[in-house]
Amino acid sequence: MSNDSDTIWTKTFMLLCAAQLLGYAQHFMLAPVLPLYVTQLGGSPFVVGIVLACFAVSSVLVRPLAGGWADRRSESLVMIAGLLFQAVSVFLCFIPFIPAAALANGARGIGWAGLNTGGHSLLARSAPAAPLGAAPRRVFTAACRARRKFFFRPSRSGCSTPPSAVTARSSSSPRCFQSQAR
Repeated sequence: MSNDSDTIWTKTFMLLCAAQLLGYAQHFMLAPVLPLYVTQLGGSPFVVGIVLACFAVSSVLVRPLAGGWADRRSESLVMIAGLLFQAVSVFLCFIPFIPAAALANGARGIGWAGLNTGGHSLLARSAPAAPLGAAPRRVFTAACRARRKFFFRPSRSGCSTPPSAVTARSSSSPRCFQSQAR
């Protein structure tokens, strides 16, 4: 028997799962579309790579700062700031200009850093000790559901395949990628 203090389904944990689901859904909706958008704006493959690199560079550079802010202030504030950066980045994508797309992807990287740094710090601090291994599994399940819902699409065979596998399938690769867990 477990008492109420050992349950992982607290209000904080449920809000954390919802925030992670929304943040990952935003990421997995924009990630495959952004290269196509930059190409449509007239960007070369090199420019597409630069725009995509803005996400990675800003995310890597901001994580130590976000970690320090989470230690000094609040993990939830860092996570909320990350979600706000991700939301603002979507609106920057409406400006049909390649530097605006690069700026949007950089802001998205800052948001991604805040979402993951704050979210995982909050998870480590707020999860009870007894089912500690179950807490990260639940949060990552929310992220995987967002990935499956927004990044994978059904193929003609009915299997879920990533967009890159639809066009770049070799004879040695499997017919489709299916999730083992339901």
